Amino acid sequence: MTPTPAPAAKSDRLGYLDFYRGFTVVQMVAAHLLMHSVAPMKGDETARLFLFSYAELFSAGFLMLAGSNVGLIASRLGRIPGFDTLRFFAYTAFGLYVMGWSYNLLEGSGPFTSVVQAIGVGVLAAYLLHHARVPTWVFAAIGLGFIGAYYLAVAAVIEVDPSVRANFAWHMMAGHGEVTRDALDRLHPHKYWYCMFGIVPTCGYVILGAFIERLRGAWLVAFGVGCLALAVVSHFMPEMTYNARTHMVLRMDLKFFVQIVPLYTGWLLTFRYLYPKRVAGPFARTVEGFGRLSLDFLIFHWIFIGLFTLTTPFLDKGPLDFAAVQWIRAALVLSALWWTLPRFDAYRKRASQKPGFLRRSWIILFSAYAVAILTSALPALRPVRIAAGVIAALVFIRAYPTARDEWRRRCTPARPA
Repeated sequence: MTPTPAPAAKSDRLGYLDFYRGFTVVQMVAAHLLMHSVAPMKGDETARLFLFSYAELFSAGFLMLAGSNVGLIASRLGRIPGFDTLRFFAYTAFGLYVMGWSYNLLEGSGPFTSVVQAIGVGVLAAYLLHHARVPTWVFAAIGLGFIGAYYLAVAAVIEVDPSVRANFAWHMMAGHGEVTRDALDRLHPHKYWYCMFGIVPTCGYVILGAFIERLRGAWLVAFGVGCLALAVVSHFMPEMTYNARTHMVLRMDLKFFVQIVPLYTGWLLTFRYLYPKRVAGPFARTVEGFGRLSLDFLIFHWIFIGLFTLTTPFLDKGPLDFAAVQWIRAALVLSALWWTLPRFDAYRKRASQKPGFLRRSWIILFSAYAVAILTSALPALRPVRIAAGVIAALVFIRAYPTARDEWRRRCTPARPA
């Protein structure tokens, strides 16, 4: 028996999903730039509230898009004779969980579950349902069960002001607002299972994304009508306060979930209709490219936000209002991403051809982890810890495609000699 080379990773990618993913990560840039403003209260608060609320809704949409790909990937791999698809998804989930710590170091989320780790587990959960060949409605029921468990857990631990407790389903706020990120983190029931990118809510959103992608024909139309009804309901739900929309507490309000499902479904159907086969035009191709390289986008957008945040003191003290400052920052970050991502992808492909590429990558990655951990308790060495986080994150996205190819090869049966 001789080893079988890994099957080609490239295949029938769906243009509308890549475009939607690119569209989503562009919104993330807006949300994350708002969080990194030195003067968050400066300028037009109405504009800031609209921008942040709109952009933050796409964070859950990004998770749901991960579920949309599950069926496509499973079907593609299932066409390979004897391929162990379950083992491949397990490899991927474990690899993303271990390598995803580099994103935590880069973004500063510490011991809490990162979006990369949560997606790895959520995709595995969605595939297990696909593998079990459960009916489509079971996807919906289990996805809603995870989301319900998240809201119940949050409700069980947050002590709210008496005036808010009366309408607790809509306002999961602590006190009167003025809540910092650290305070919000402490409110979560568990840093792995129930934080903002915890396993429980993420599994719910990923499974719901897989459910929506499975709908066809009359069922899809009926679901679209139901989403319109949800949108109407959300319009009449009480508005959250400005402070309730700061950072990620937005997701702790049930109104967020009622809004995200119609929004996600509406955009999904729009892009599915507009891009049945491929995207045309330079702008559309750029957005689709962002989606195709969304993991690279996640890492590099934090690096560039960190670099361009150095301009914040000068821009915030200038004559420009808040909205203008954000447009300038967004243009700088997106331009840097547009220039960097394809060049990094080409470099990665060249580097992966060298012998021992993965072995060297693992050594550098875990060495960077060790440095970051050893320097985490020493404020004077904070620059060293930041540099270790950047190195680990870059090694992660540099090595991950090759690692996936290796896992794919291991799951492919050997050919007879």
